[in-house]
Amino acid sequence: MKRTLRFITFILTLITWSTVSGSASGAVDVLSIRADRWYPMNGDPYAEKPGYMIELARLIMADHGYKVDYRILPWKRALKYVAKGRADC
Repeated sequence: MKRTLRFITFILTLITWSTVSGSASGAVDVLSIRADRWYPMNGDPYAEKPGYMIELARLIMADHGYKVDYRILPWKRALKYVAKGRADC
């Protein structure tokens, strides 16, 4: 159940962020993603296949002219980064 919720939250965040940011002038051209390693969704940021969630994020955001900055953090710290505005999702 937690995996499904995390997946749905991630996708909704990407869609919302790309819609809102795409319409703003002077929008930042980088989407910062912070997460723990959680295969097969997200894994090594330097791997050819970093996980299907990261690959989806890169494909979706590339269509809108954005790059994805994906880095590994402990899950609780990743949540704090997003809450404090230091990361997008």
